[in-house]
Amino acid sequence: MEPTDQEGPGALVAGRYKLLSLAGEGGMAEVWSAEITGAEGFRKRVALKRIHSHLAHSETYRAMFVREARLAAELDHPNVVQVFDLGEDSRGLFLVMEWVQGVTLKDIAELCDAYGVRLTPALSAALVIEVLRGLEAAHGHHVWEDDGARRHSPIIHRDVSPSNVLLTVSGGVKLADFGLARALDSAGLTPDGIVKGKLAYMAPELLRGTPATPQSDLFSVGVLLWEVFCGRRRYAGMKEGEIVQALVRGDPPAPIESLNPDVPEALRAVVTRAVAPDPAQRFPSASAFARTLSDILRRIPERTDATRIHREVTTAMEALRKLRAKQGQAAAGVSALRAPTAPPNLLRGRTVPPVGGGSAQAAPPSDSADPLEDRASIAIPLVQGSPRKDD
Repeated sequence: MEPTDQEGPGALVAGRYKLLSLAGEGGMAEVWSAEITGAEGFRKRVALKRIHSHLAHSETYRAMFVREARLAAELDHPNVVQVFDLGEDSRGLFLVMEWVQGVTLKDIAELCDAYGVRLTPALSAALVIEVLRGLEAAHGHHVWEDDGARRHSPIIHRDVSPSNVLLTVSGGVKLADFGLARALDSAGLTPDGIVKGKLAYMAPELLRGTPATPQSDLFSVGVLLWEVFCGRRRYAGMKEGEIVQALVRGDPPAPIESLNPDVPEALRAVVTRAVAPDPAQRFPSASAFARTLSDILRRIPERTDATRIHREVTTAMEALRKLRAKQGQAAAGVSALRAPTAPPNLLRGRTVPPVGGGSAQAAPPSDSADPLEDRASIAIPLVQGSPRKDD
């Protein structure tokens, strides 16, 4: 008999969702890999987000969770993680969402750090374009009034950061965790200890108490793009108070060319505009930001389509699995953790020139007969030839 009132792998939530494994957790909720079961052996993998038990009976947190679910469910876009259901059982509220098989941009940053390399500028820009398309849908959100009128009701993410950018094995890019910040704003809820958005990615005007706008999200995207280009955190080594002061003062980030000379000037200019302290100096919309990046990519001879992303993500998942295994061994005292001298499946003797010049890296084998496709099918840790400078 299936368990029905317990938590853990095998537990059946609301009589339909079988928990498989814990996928992650944050300050407000935990996310499980789960499975919908139905008639005639029907099964479908989903993600089940459950509010933490110690918060389950707080009316404030319940209101936040419900508003997050309602707002997220209103977004139907291929670059946004979909929400399917909101339910409640004896353990509290839960949200059922699309299960995304792949890696986060945070995972990619960890891999690049382990191997001492970076994504190519073109691939970095291509991934950010997809993030911007998801934001465009959210910022352009409309609702229908009872009288039939259509009213613009933008949804501001306010937590655009590497952990919320998901790269899928099918070659897609999805933005997760829409709705929470808007839920807080709509309900007038500001519980102690909750930071609306990760500090390092927050627009400076939010720290001054100014309401969030689409330009606030675009600032976060600009910081994210700077970090992917440079292969490091913008505020690495700084304390929280120092980060706040730097943001309020409007301190510009370190010049990209000093950390990665392979980034074209046009892409560097995009980042400078996106992280401008004054919101009026940033891009007017997510679509304008995306169009600018797309125009630049047309002049870079590198494949960055879904097929490329699929191959990179598949290889990254395997590399990440091996890295996690090494970390587990180190934690258990089996062996000292040491980054591999070369990424897995390295093909000796063949090199791939990085965009913008620099030294070349060897690439894994490919079964493709298309030379362009062959050059593009490089494992993520190998996609940039020039070594990353240390923080």
